[in-house]
Amino acid sequence: MRAFKKSLETRPEHRLSHAASAVENLSDREMHIFQLLGSGLSKRQIARSLNLSVKTIESHRENIKRKLGLKSSRELVDCATTYVEETFLPPKKELLSLSGKKKVVRFPVA
Repeated sequence: MRAFKKSLETRPEHRLSHAASAVENLSDREMHIFQLLGSGLSKRQIARSLNLSVKTIESHRENIKRKLGLKSSRELVDCATTYVEETFLPPKKELLSLSGKKKVVRFPVA
């Protein structure tokens, strides 16, 4: 019985992977706000940029948290940041390899 109960518990390391798959359930507006949160914008900055009220942004944040199964605003921001980093930024290995070497490009003489 203990093993069964333990299998039903949500582990923190699996929470983000579940949330990442649930991102597909967000509406277009919620997805836009989720991406802006992941980019580091505050709810006031998001409201100003989308010409919406702060209260509207708060409502969207609550809906996003509910759909992704997140319990706190901190979890929401962490999940959004991870999503943006994994989706839109190149892997860190590529950044390190590009910054360490200079590439010489030779042009043919005309």
